[in-house]
Order: sequence, then C-alpha cells, then structure tokens
Amino acid sequence: MKKLISRKLALALALALCLALLPVTALGADSDFVIENGVLVKYTGKDADVVVPDSVTSIGELAFASNLGMNSITLSKNLKTIGDGAFMSCISLSSIVIPDSVTSIGDSAFFLCSSLKSVSLSSNLINIDGAAFAGCESLKSIAIPSGVTRIENNTFKDCYSLDSVVLPYGVKSIDFSAFESCYSLANIVIPDSVTSIGMGAFFCCYSLKTVTLSTSITSIESHTFVGCIMLESIVVPEGVTSIGSYAFFHCLGLTSVTVPGSVRTIQVDVFGECSDNLTIYGPANSSIELYTKIANPPINFIAIGTQPTPERPSSWAAELVSTATALGLVPENLQGKYTQASTRAEFCALAVALYETTTGTVIEGRQTFNDTRDVNVEKMAALGVVNGTGDGNFDPDAKLTREQAATMLSRLAEAMGKQMVIVPPSFSDAAAISTWAGTAVGQMQATGIMTGMGDNTFAPKSEYTREQSIITILRLYDFVQ
Repeated sequence: MKKLISRKLALALALALCLALLPVTALGADSDFVIENGVLVKYTGKDADVVVPDSVTSIGELAFASNLGMNSITLSKNLKTIGDGAFMSCISLSSIVIPDSVTSIGDSAFFLCSSLKSVSLSSNLINIDGAAFAGCESLKSIAIPSGVTRIENNTFKDCYSLDSVVLPYGVKSIDFSAFESCYSLANIVIPDSVTSIGMGAFFCCYSLKTVTLSTSITSIESHTFVGCIMLESIVVPEGVTSIGSYAFFHCLGLTSVTVPGSVRTIQVDVFGECSDNLTIYGPANSSIELYTKIANPPINFIAIGTQPTPERPSSWAAELVSTATALGLVPENLQGKYTQASTRAEFCALAVALYETTTGTVIEGRQTFNDTRDVNVEKMAALGVVNGTGDGNFDPDAKLTREQAATMLSRLAEAMGKQMVIVPPSFSDAAAISTWAGTAVGQMQATGIMTGMGDNTFAPKSEYTREQSIITILRLYDFVQ
C-alpha cells in the first residue's frame, strides 16, 4: 500500500515538473494568452475587453495584431516593454492606459489603430520607436513624457484628428515625417532642447497656424512645413544657418517671416506658392535680401528691426507654457511677450479659455462696462469672477497684481464647481495683503496654484506677468480635473 502511494506521489511530482517546463499557457479565463518567460507571445481570444495577466512583463511582436474585436485592454501592472507591431491594426481599440512600469514602445506598436482616441503614456517612458502611432486617425491628443528624447520618424504620421501635442523640455530631435498629415494640429511649441527637426516633420499639417521654433536648431530641413496652408507667420531663430528647399512651399497663408542674419544658405523655392502678400524681414545686405530679389516672383523685403521678434517664455516657464498652449488654454494673441505684466483684460481671456475648454460650454451671460467691450471681460463679470473698479468701469488695461490674480482664480474655481479649503495665508508679508484678498491668497497657497516670491513672501501688490498667469491657469486646470 505504501509503495502504491509513493508511486502515485512520484507520478504527480513528475507531471508537475513537466508542466513547469512547458510554455506557460494560462488555464481557465487566461487560456487565451500564450506566455513564455513573461513575454505575451500571442493572444488567441475573442473578448471585447481584455485583461492581461500581471505575470506579463513584455508584449511580444504582433501579439495582438489585427485583432478586430478588442475594444479595450487593461495591461499588466508589471509590463516593461511593448514590442514591434504589438497592437497593429486593432481597429476597434478606442483607448489605452500604458502603466508607469513601461519604458519602451516598439516600432509600429499601434500602427493603424484607427479608432484609438485616447492614449495615456507611461511617465517613465524613454523610447517611442518609429511609426508607433502612425495611422491612429482618431487620436485627439498626446503628452510626451519628460524621459523621451527623440520623436522618431513617422511616429504620429496620418494622425488626422491630433489637435494637441505637448513636447517636454528634454526632447532633442524630431525626425522626418514625425507629424506628417496631422491635419487638425493648430499650434506647436518646440522646446529649446530640440536641436534638429527632420525633413517633412510637419508636412501637410493643414490647420497649423502658429509654430514656435527651438532656439537650438541650426537648420530648417527641406519640406518641413510644406502645405501648412494656415500658417501665417514664422520667426526663424538666431543660429539657423540654412533653410532647405521647399521648406515652406505652398504655405498659402504665410504673410510674415522673420529671418536672422545667421542664415547663409537658402535653397530653391523655400517660399514657393506662398501668399502674394508675403513679406520677409531680415538684415539688409544679407542672403535673405538677395533671395527675395531673385525669387520668382520677387518677395517683399523689409530690413529687420521694423518687426520685433516675439519674446519667448523664461527657461523655468517654457515647458508649462508649452503644455498650456497645447491644451488650448492660451489665446493666440497672448502667445508672446511672456515676461511682460498681464492686464486685467488679458487674465479674463485666459480665464474664459480655461472655463470653456474644461466645461465644454460657452459662457452666454454678459455684464457690460462703460470703458470696455471686451467679450471675455463681460463673460467673467457675468460669472462673478471679476468686478468693476467703480462708476461702471473695469479698467481693462490696468496691470494685474498678484492678489488680484489670486482672487480671480479663487472665484473661477468656485464658478467651475470646485470648492477650496479656507485657510489663512502664512506668508511673512501676509499683513500687506488686502482684506478682500486674504482668503483667496490662502486658498492659492494651500493648493499650490500660486506660490511665493522667495523668503516666504507673496508680494501682493506686485505685477503678475503673462507667463505667471498662464502657469497658474494651467495649475487650476489640473486642480479642477
């Protein structure tokens, strides 16, 4: 009897050992996953909502490719890499959250995922290989994590609905055709960390209206902005030495280009088929002046100095200003002169952009003043976010103070249904804060929306700059989400 039990036990142990040596194919609900040494080699199921086991550390090449029925997927919390073509042509996949454990996304990983509207990228992502999201024609927005240093070739090509792109400071290169045919992209801020922009990077971005170029680039490659028919003006940074052929070809709306004296080489038809009213601003007796004379037809040239170069954000503010702009929180007329003091009316424009973008509703109410017909002022007054200065006036061009900004931000949060804890401010100069602003300043300090000026001071009567206004609007945007 003992021998029989021992023999059965030995057989059971042998069977368990054999199973351990085989590729792991999960049983029951997990039987559709073929997993080998942590790599999900293939998914064979037909579920609409897929949950990847936490034992998976890597999605293998083509593991889910051409899965036509999968609508959603929850990835393993231990996932580190997504392989080449892993989700290629998953045409029903509508959204995906890539966990923070992921550091790499392979070539064409989400290529032709035509229904993919929402992508949340890992905050620890380092590599996004070429064409990773090419053909994701429904994708609306993308925020690149700070660890990514290169936007590779074709990464977002043919993302027709992409209208918001946030590039962090730290990205060094944007490769060829990276954003080609992103028809809905209206503006882009290229951080100063970028040293190269590849050929055709923004080819046929039909809606692109404003571009802020990195001050670190030394050339604009050929065909970079071909067919950007809504682009109205461009400022070429100091340090650029060459502009490649057809760089701005068929930019039908382009009327103003500022070119520095550092440009020594201008290739053929750079500004071919642009607006008949195109004017180029540059140094007299420079290569750009010579180019405008021999262009066919000749291009109007005005010596530089008659058109000032738009001021860029301070280095500490650049990335946050870029993010706010990409989110649609910064009206076009406020995209520049970032270090100058903001006016009361300008802050109202930012507040309206935040309210209407976040709530998805247009403010219908109006409260009028004697000294302004600014619709943004009237909208904010109707919501109770701003008040007049007496006698039916608003004083729209008055410089905004820090305590005024705090008060407007507090009221705006309340108008958007977000309550804040009431705490007194703890700044060393709290006694200098006006009585009517004390509560708001305390709320801004407690939430981190507004911080001090150093040495634990708030400086309530100091002027509030445009870039400071934009950044606090962005922080309030994050707060109310």
